[in-house]
Formats: sequence, C-alpha cells, structure tokens
Amino acid sequence: MSISYNPKTTALLVIDMQWGKEECFKWGSKDWEILPELRPYVLRSPTAIDILDFVIKSKTRYDAFYKTELNTLLISLGIETLIISGVSTNVCCETTARSGFNQDYNIIFLDDATAADNDEMHKASILNLAYGFAKISTVKEVNEWL
Repeated sequence: MSISYNPKTTALLVIDMQWGKEECFKWGSKDWEILPELRPYVLRSPTAIDILDFVIKSKTRYDAFYKTELNTLLISLGIETLIISGVSTNVCCETTARSGFNQDYNIIFLDDATAADNDEMHKASILNLAYGFAKISTVKEVNEWL
C-alpha cells in the first residue's frame, strides 16, 4: 500500500476505552504501552519520561473528538493526517476515525495495532472503514512510509 500523505503533518492517535473494559488494558500497565515499533514516532516533551505529550482525559464518549480539546490541539499543530491505533476497533477507534474523516482529516487505520473483543468485529470495522473512510495499513507499512 502506498501512503501519499505528508508525514510532517501526521499525528498518531492511541485510542482507549475509558469505561466498561477495565479488564482489557489498565491505564499505565504493560499492555497499555505504545507498541515498540511505533515508539520512535511518538514525540515527547523534554521533561516527559515514558508518557505521551497529550492525553485527552476529557473523553466521555466513543468519539475522541466529541466535547474534547483534540480537534483544537490538532489544528494548532497543523495536523492533516491521523494514524489510528488502540482499542476497541469497532467502537472507539472506528467512531473516532469516522469523525476525523468528517472533519477533513486523512485517516490511516492500523489493522494490526487495533483490537476488538473478537476477530469478526475487528474485520467488520476494517471492511467498513476501507470502503471510504480510511486507508487501512499495518505498523510495518507506516514505519516504511515514515
């Protein structure tokens, strides 16, 4: 797959379920950490140690844009393309990807860096998003592009 977007105006979003799935990924646990292959592309402030620069804690719905500061932050940084990763593929990740698409962001959705409760739900979301909302990619393909 060829990615034609500008890497300098791209942001990695790591979406998490903030309620209802506590047994999946506990905040700050090993499973919650950024994939090792993606860590080189996560910008950190000079004073940050193993934390993301921006954590949107005001997220109260599946959509990470809904009533949060995310869009304002992305606009202020000149971001045009979003790489979506995280959980749950068919709930928060898909909803945020569609919302970003509707706000004119280019969407790259990481098939192998998102997860759902089961493979059937994951594949259904990937199929829907590929139909016109996102470029479906893998961590390896994005690493090669970056």
